[in-house]
Amino acid sequence: MKTSSKTSFLFPLCLIIYEFCTNMSNDMYLPALPAISHDLSTSINLVQLTIATWLAGNTSVQLFVGPLSDRYGRRPILFGG
Repeated sequence: MKTSSKTSFLFPLCLIIYEFCTNMSNDMYLPALPAISHDLSTSINLVQLTIATWLAGNTSVQLFVGPLSDRYGRRPILFGG
């Protein structure tokens, strides 16, 4: 199976866009932690816990995506995501 240059360029581009969105969402969320704590009338510790929970959830997806990618290939999993 021969891949065209357009197809081989698309996968890295999608990964770059994904990483960009992940980093930007984190960079926008961190400065807002005190405001979130104030608006929700909770401690800053609990608001900081949301970042740890998000990170754990984001990394645990790899436990499912990896085996699915091995079984069905990267392309269908990438398009399904």
